[in-house]
Amino acid sequence: VARRTRCEQAAPQGSVVGPVSPEGPQLLLSAAQATPTRPMPHARVGCHQYAANSPSEDRLALQQFPGGTLCACVFDGHGGWQVAEYLRGHLPSLLANRFSRISGHIDARVIESACKEAFRVADQEL
Repeated sequence: VARRTRCEQAAPQGSVVGPVSPEGPQLLLSAAQATPTRPMPHARVGCHQYAANSPSEDRLALQQFPGGTLCACVFDGHGGWQVAEYLRGHLPSLLANRFSRISGHIDARVIESACKEAFRVADQEL
């Protein structure tokens, strides 16, 4: 029997690290395990936050796109938590929207273009 870590106990299988309060995360160590919509050999995502600032200004977002692609975003608050929190709540959906428009061959340039477009929209909305 595999021993579960404190991370796994904090975020049960199939969960996603949810909203983090403006005061920062309650745990220094947190993790999320994504359950794919299509069979995959194994998918696991985790994070560790070093408490350099109190409260923490960093944010994490995980979202599974249709088709099973997992989007993991880390936002460094730098001068404050507000922009990182806004992006945590908006950028994954903007990325999902841009990626859903892609058809045909997907290469690095197509992905880069979709990401740049999503970031431009997020910047304008902010």
